[in-house]
Amino acid sequence: MNLQESIRRILREIEEDRVQIRLGRNAERHFGTVQNIIISVDGEDITSEDDVPGLGKMNIVIKDGEIIVGDIFIPEKYRRKGIATIVYQKISDHFGLPIVNSTIKGFNQTKEGGYIWKNRDKFKPRNLQESIRRILIEETENTRLQDKLLQVIKSKGIKRASKLVGGLERLYSILDLKGTQKDMIFLTEAIMENEVKEQLKYCSYNIVPSFGSIKLYVFIPKPAPEDEGRWSRDQWVCNQAEELISNLLYELGGGLIRGRTINVSNTGDC
Repeated sequence: MNLQESIRRILREIEEDRVQIRLGRNAERHFGTVQNIIISVDGEDITSEDDVPGLGKMNIVIKDGEIIVGDIFIPEKYRRKGIATIVYQKISDHFGLPIVNSTIKGFNQTKEGGYIWKNRDKFKPRNLQESIRRILIEETENTRLQDKLLQVIKSKGIKRASKLVGGLERLYSILDLKGTQKDMIFLTEAIMENEVKEQLKYCSYNIVPSFGSIKLYVFIPKPAPEDEGRWSRDQWVCNQAEELISNLLYELGGGLIRGRTINVSNTGDC
């Protein structure tokens, strides 16, 4: 499996984990068991069982070894994001039963809810053993993906790696970077070796851990002979370099490089 395919599979898993379901109230009716489904996205409920204003609602009917979706109303801001597809599959997995198109069973469904059947006939429960095997495989692939992304970061830079996965937030999520001092050092080294090096000539740098943060010392070339002794010129060059480095650490650090101190000196020998 190539890098792009690995990335797509991992991102699909991340997206599925954002959406969760739990069971609300249920009731027996002559046409089957009506079960309320509460959907949450990123830990926040978007449907309810009590017609809460601003929230949607979802009810399913379980009968004869099948599941039929009766009502599904998802708030506007969450529509057209693939959430319903994830929810249907999770429900099928939970009950171990297929979800079938409600219209072919004589049940009415809203126009919005009917869109999901445009390209499929049913949702089948994923086999538990197959799911476990898939998870184990994807955990291995995730490790490989992390290794590949780390290689891209070291050789091509954070900007290039983030474009592969759709942004800094996803990149750092896949790499499980939390903003520890070790993470700050890694990110700073990557930015210095790639994005900073592309825009600034420097001789060397040194990263010193300091009280849960870092101090970055950068040494740029000594001033040209005609500029020696011109303190204002030297200071301006150093200030410009500090500003460039600071902006790149802020832009590409994703909020993980905190409390940093940057010191640029024109005493480098290169």
